Amino acid sequence: LKSITVATPAQRTVLDILNVCIGQVTFFTQIYCLILFMQRSMKCCLCKVACVYAFGSAIASLGLAFECEKCSKLWATTAYRDKMSCFYFAPNAQLYLIGNHLMECSVIALSTIVVTESRIRSCNFFLRRLRNVSICLFFILSLTCWLVGLWLSTSMSGDQFVNSCYFVDVVERQFWLGFTVFMACSSASSLLAVFISAWHLQKRTIINDQFSALRFRRQITAHKWIFKVIFFTIIILNTPWLFEVLGGVWEIRRNAMSSFFWMLQPVMLCLFNMINQVCHDSGCICQNTVRRS
Repeated sequence: LKSITVATPAQRTVLDILNVCIGQVTFFTQIYCLILFMQRSMKCCLCKVACVYAFGSAIASLGLAFECEKCSKLWATTAYRDKMSCFYFAPNAQLYLIGNHLMECSVIALSTIVVTESRIRSCNFFLRRLRNVSICLFFILSLTCWLVGLWLSTSMSGDQFVNSCYFVDVVERQFWLGFTVFMACSSASSLLAVFISAWHLQKRTIINDQFSALRFRRQITAHKWIFKVIFFTIIILNTPWLFEVLGGVWEIRRNAMSSFFWMLQPVMLCLFNMINQVCHDSGCICQNTVRRS
């Protein structure tokens, strides 16, 4: 919507106000859902991960509600790399990037949970340690991506570290490409974990006793909820920048479609997060049952 070149200044102002309203309403709605969700019992591991996911989606929605002046001028241009670097490192985009990382971390945690607990009989000490180590490594790799990108941008540029729009004139192709690879790898690893878990569950066709069958059905229900979270999160987060990557590689003016998805993303996150709050109880029941066993 913002890439319409024939729009008058009044129309652009209306679009900016609409974007701010959508982002702020989404932010407060998800914060309200998060407060209601935190009033429940936090003994379940999925509850903690879902809280991180809800908080990250709320922060991302707030970041999408504002733009700096320099970023707003780049929306009608074909300089895709400049537009993406400005969007991700403007003050509002830092909030979006933090929220994006929190959601990616929670998705990685969920995908690791479904792999390590896909076998009902043996959720042993090694698998639990493997899950914790993988989550910690994801945070470490995320921080390393930030530091390496900033180091490359400052060492290869003679500009100051902080300029008018927070790293806009400093961070260039190196960090943008690194972040794209980071998003692609995290999404691919989550999808791989989903397929591995589905393969393990498919092998569990023979149930010995009635209690194991009950636990298996509850675990299937929880895994369906986790699968939906992973798939829809990957689609919602990756669709806008996928159009940007295609536009930057093919040098085609695709920013109209990507701008539409950028503005639609907070609404999609809000609706999906509200559905998660309603459908999350079955996952907690499954986790508590598996732990007691």
